[in-house]
Amino acid sequence: MNLYQEIYRIALLCNYVYKYIEHLTKYIPERKSIVLKSKYFKLLVCFSLIVSAVFSFGVMAAQTNEPKLIEYIVIAETANLRGGPGTSFERVGTVSQGDSLLIYEETPEANGWLRVKQPDGEDAYIADYLVEKAPQRFFPVSQEPLFEVEGRGSTITDVYEIPQGAYRIDAVIQDNSFILSYIVIEGDCRDDTIFNELSSRGNRLTISGLLVSKGCSVIFETDNTNSSWEFAVRDLLDADAFVDSLISIDDGSVISGSARSLTIPILLGSSLFAIC
Repeated sequence: MNLYQEIYRIALLCNYVYKYIEHLTKYIPERKSIVLKSKYFKLLVCFSLIVSAVFSFGVMAAQTNEPKLIEYIVIAETANLRGGPGTSFERVGTVSQGDSLLIYEETPEANGWLRVKQPDGEDAYIADYLVEKAPQRFFPVSQEPLFEVEGRGSTITDVYEIPQGAYRIDAVIQDNSFILSYIVIEGDCRDDTIFNELSSRGNRLTISGLLVSKGCSVIFETDNTNSSWEFAVRDLLDADAFVDSLISIDDGSVISGSARSLTIPILLGSSLFAIC
């Protein structure tokens, strides 16, 4: 995240602070809420947040030179992960075709080898001809999901707590049909169907949808499939992820995808656009 993104994130936060203060003053006696209602008080709060953000950004920039992570997909049937950039190093793992890897965007230590970030914190290496850059995801690859669920065929999941907010659900199904619904166990929400998909192209679905929660406990129910599936739930209103993924489009920009998808946040300028 660069400094401009950090300031933009704080601007969003300031907007939330304004709304919260307005809400708070409804429950405080008039004579005690004069200070809170003052525009100078609100400006002081936002100014303090921006100064703090600039300072913390400078500290973080001085402390880390970690390169950016780029998502790659394994294109070989199987591939070895090595402890160093070469076949002389020990094998530390194996990946299969279609697996996703996070690879550092940096000048390689040795030609033909890429450094891979591992979940356990120990980096590994893979030959560059065994992978290719993944298509642009519609969410930041670094954003951790609220939770992930996987299974096979028609089933009912455990209970999951979904705080108030808006969430994207990204699902991968090894089949050409899939139904995903949720049933409310507790909370002021309604039962709903997120996916009811049928495709005549291939036997794999990669789809995404929207879930809006008022703060509920739910179970998920899958149907119309006999194959394995998995889905992840991510917070659409996560300020860091929102700013990191925000893109601005100009005349002639193209956004493409397949099947049912939610895009990343898009900034549209003040203009008239034709979508073809």
